[in-house]
Amino acid sequence: MAAMMAERWDVIVAGGGPVGSLLAAALAGQGVSVLVLERDVEISGQTRASTLNSRSMEILSALDVPGLDRLPHAMTGHYAGFPVDLDGIDSPWAGLWKLPQPDLVRVLRDRAVDAGATVRTGVAVTRAQARSSGVVAYDAAGRTYESVYLVGADGAESTVRAGLGQAPLRVPADRHMIRCDVTGVAVAPRRFERHGDMVATAGPITSEITRLMLFSPRYRATGEFTFEDVCRDWHEATGERVDEGECVWLDRFSNGCTTVREWSAGNVFLAGDAAHDQPPVGGSSLNAGLQDAHNLAWKLAALLGGAPRELAATYGLERAEATARMQRSVREQEALIFGPDLDRRAAARDRLERSAGFRRQVARSIAGLDAHYMGSTLTGPRLSPRQLARALRRSPLPSEEAALGRQGVIVTGDRTGDPLLVVRPDGHVAWVAGHPSTGPSTAVDRWFGDFVKPIVMNARSSD
Repeated sequence: MAAMMAERWDVIVAGGGPVGSLLAAALAGQGVSVLVLERDVEISGQTRASTLNSRSMEILSALDVPGLDRLPHAMTGHYAGFPVDLDGIDSPWAGLWKLPQPDLVRVLRDRAVDAGATVRTGVAVTRAQARSSGVVAYDAAGRTYESVYLVGADGAESTVRAGLGQAPLRVPADRHMIRCDVTGVAVAPRRFERHGDMVATAGPITSEITRLMLFSPRYRATGEFTFEDVCRDWHEATGERVDEGECVWLDRFSNGCTTVREWSAGNVFLAGDAAHDQPPVGGSSLNAGLQDAHNLAWKLAALLGGAPRELAATYGLERAEATARMQRSVREQEALIFGPDLDRRAAARDRLERSAGFRRQVARSIAGLDAHYMGSTLTGPRLSPRQLARALRRSPLPSEEAALGRQGVIVTGDRTGDPLLVVRPDGHVAWVAGHPSTGPSTAVDRWFGDFVKPIVMNARSSD
């Protein structure tokens, strides 16, 4: 899949943020020639998102991103501000892990370059044009870049999406919030504390940076808002003074949501904030975007290896379904946190306390392990190493466990050699023995064909 000429690539990724960089690293690791075009010359110092859930950590681990086990993490998440225990999560990376977005982008870009991708900064894709051989992207200087596929991972104001003529579907905002990162001042930790009609949150991003988040029904989508305003409102809500600190980032956001109608058009795909945007509850945007990239990467590599075009359509089907579920959860939690209905909030708290099943459901959602695609492509949840061991009736070999989430997997019976389980390269179950809708050969043909070489694992006899 080597580049045919200096400026022709298998895949061009517009946007070198966390989503685009992860996509580039995953593609380059599979031998795909990748060019990342990033508008900004330097990685932004804005902290933005910093919470990685279990599924994102599994994805990063599969890419051999270094230093993951040294990241700070907590075994408690939250649902609408109510604590949720994550100890029972079936993942080698149970918990919520902290890595500020600039550092995440840096390690992912390094990983992409190490794998063979090319990253060019200070270059923004301004438009793209379909051709019979693929796509041509143009930058502001009029330079052209040819590729088979183009992925727009260029943010909520995506130029690539605009070039497709897509106006995203919108759930309009009716609440607005402020988040502000400060240094040089001690701030007491708070989790969605109500103070009259205001809500205040404070927590560490790093050892030096504390994030403040404020909601007031007075806040609007437009109009100047300064650090002095934050200090005034924070003191009004909490009685605490933060004006001796320094503001390193100030941002306004809302409870509005957007989603694209179509996740691809021809050989152009959208991922991350370019495809969907929602309130940043629990790192939802970042983690969903990383799952977009993970879902798309192996499919693009397979398409370049000769997979049928139908495989491309499964990306939008699957991620639209997962995004809709995620946005419903985010909107529900946002309404409970900031909305005026205190009885509804109390009912949600009581349900969480009384229902073990609901707690498990919420914990899996927080961990990013609730994604399955049964409604769109009859694909199941991701398979954990523990579940693989149960299917094998033995402990997986190190090479077998390492293959999970990187290669296709077929588990066969020890005596018959018949398939018992088929797992896609992204770790999601494609077929399991006893499933009534299809047979193993159909699943293997659909997801592997001649374009994905699976690893075959033999289960131990149950006798």
